[in-house]
Amino acid sequence: MAPGDVAPQAALNLKKDGAMSRYFANLEAVRKVGMGALLALVMPAIPAPAQVFLVTGANGQAQVGRDQHSYQPAVVNSNHSLPSWGRTGDNSSLTIAFNAENKFRLLPNSEAQVYAGDGDSNSAWHRVVGLKIGTATISHDTGAAPAVKLDCETPTAVCGAVGTEFEVDATEGKYSVSQGRISLISHQEGDLVMPRIVGGTVVFNPGAQNTYSNGDFSGVVILDGVTMQAAGADFTVAKKLDSSSETAVHIASGRLGGTGPGDYVMEGGRLKPVDPSKASIHPQYLAAAKREGALSVERAALRASSNRVAPRGLDAALSAAAARATALREELFNRETAREVNKQVTGALIDSALRGGR
Repeated sequence: MAPGDVAPQAALNLKKDGAMSRYFANLEAVRKVGMGALLALVMPAIPAPAQVFLVTGANGQAQVGRDQHSYQPAVVNSNHSLPSWGRTGDNSSLTIAFNAENKFRLLPNSEAQVYAGDGDSNSAWHRVVGLKIGTATISHDTGAAPAVKLDCETPTAVCGAVGTEFEVDATEGKYSVSQGRISLISHQEGDLVMPRIVGGTVVFNPGAQNTYSNGDFSGVVILDGVTMQAAGADFTVAKKLDSSSETAVHIASGRLGGTGPGDYVMEGGRLKPVDPSKASIHPQYLAAAKREGALSVERAALRASSNRVAPRGLDAALSAAAARATALREELFNRETAREVNKQVTGALIDSALRGGR
């Protein structure tokens, strides 16, 4: 793992209730509260005020609140303590800054909770944008002390960043990085981790029974416990949810783990070409897992939102999609199992016949 990359386990340990004992020092705050508060910042014996962020842009229906039940219109240059919430309506945006180098912008019809993450201290700030629904663009630079760690957590995954300009769409489970690098791990899927994504896009959609992911980037992928280098790779993975077995991979271009374009299954820690007898099932499974994952991520985002309602029939559609994907996965992988069993049975019959002829 490169210095500054987010460790997968550390990412999973993010908590929404950080300690409220440090202070976000910006010049506007110091000017308002005076020298007494400034001394409080540098004297450890005096308890420090809670962390705050600054609203630097608000357009249209942009709101901020202490929780999802106390939203008020966002006011530019206003300070708010952590944790707090922000949301936007149609044709609206909200920009929040932790300092000059670390900020994010909520795009239309989005909602996020802003809070302190684990390890937050006076010397190293850890801020988390808990994006519940919609899209956020994020600018992150660790900068001088106190260094800032800025993560984005969606209902289904945690995205860490280093020196980065990146965008997260919680409704579609889509993560794009234009500068620097990001890391990605799911709350639900521990056997597909992307600890280093450079210059590209990932769709990461854990479903009810299967996980779907499509990546187009260079970096590092950990698949079923095997670390693979992605070199300009455009690839798709569909697999049994949170399991190190029954994994199907399609590589459209570039190389993943040294392997070029084609259809594969993971077997014995490596990518093996799909059996010709299952060539038609492989893409069907990828497509079915894609639909299941998209419906699952959409449902998770709608449930986390304060003002959006899941359409009727979404749960039923997800159940049907998961059942179809699972049936295709079992057919894809059980055929190989059946073939191996048949070979063993045939071998046993031949051996028995030979022994009987002696």
